[in-house]
Amino acid sequence: TIMEEAKTFQMGWVGKIVAFNLVCEVIFFGFWHYVTYVSRFALSLAPFKYNPENQYEPGQAQARMLTSTTGNLQREMFFTTLGWLQSSAWQCVLTW
Repeated sequence: TIMEEAKTFQMGWVGKIVAFNLVCEVIFFGFWHYVTYVSRFALSLAPFKYNPENQYEPGQAQARMLTSTTGNLQREMFFTTLGWLQSSAWQCVLTW
């Protein structure tokens, strides 16, 4: 089990935790971004958003999946990944 492995601080179990958390980030946030900004349903969701203006591609209908002309998407991806890495680090420390 992970608790048995975590008695000593080794990259094996740490890597499993970090990889799992980063995969969760990609799945959760990637799906959410796709549905609310990239998919064909994005325009129909606009009336239900607090800010119906597309923050990634102002004046355009749909955003892209990994880049934006404003740089907002790249910034959000960078800082969100840093947050997930920080939470992974805390999880590893508390598990150890």
